[in-house]
Amino acid sequence: MIFEVLTVFGLGLLSFFVTRRGDDLLVLTEAAHGEAATHHDRLEKLTHIADRFYREKRYLPAEKAYMRVLKLDHKNIVAYNRLGFIYSHFANFDDAIECFEIVVKAHPSAIAHQNLAMAYFKKQDYAMAAVELKKAAETEPSTARYLSLARVYRMLRQSHNQLAALQKAADFDPDNVEILNLLAEALMQMKDTDGAKRIYGRIVKLDPKNQRARVMSNSH
Repeated sequence: MIFEVLTVFGLGLLSFFVTRRGDDLLVLTEAAHGEAATHHDRLEKLTHIADRFYREKRYLPAEKAYMRVLKLDHKNIVAYNRLGFIYSHFANFDDAIECFEIVVKAHPSAIAHQNLAMAYFKKQDYAMAAVELKKAAETEPSTARYLSLARVYRMLRQSHNQLAALQKAADFDPDNVEILNLLAEALMQMKDTDGAKRIYGRIVKLDPKNQRARVMSNSH
């Protein structure tokens, strides 16, 4: 786990990692141990190096650099967040989840919950992905978040929760034919044919050439 890694992470461990460029180790070592540098200067320099590696998608040296940042500032939320994405990239989902959980506890924003949900989803823990997506949607509601939540509920075969999420999405974007189609299909799956017909009727008004909606709205 990341806390265990932090406990044992030292200068000697740096040489264990394979990097894309031979000077990565030297750059990090100089940044962390500059003779005249203050704690603040070392932290600023390491953060700059870590961010550069991250932007360049050089994730192994970026991971090392962010770990060095955390040695100097163990509450650095940006470093935890970036490490979460790095670990997700390498399919190390347990450490990604741990990093994103730290971010959520420090700053429980919608995007923080969404990132944590993403990690759970990639780990195929769909129940926890739904929990975090719901928190994201409740913290900062949006059509996209409720649609994502509905899809996860569908994977979990939670029809009533799927329907509720789709209804929330439709409330945000009531004239979106794609969302209304999903809502109507969900109602059909729950054998609520009358409710589905009403939704198909709305679709016909918005899209008169929609043949499926025309047929379904007039079905008996």
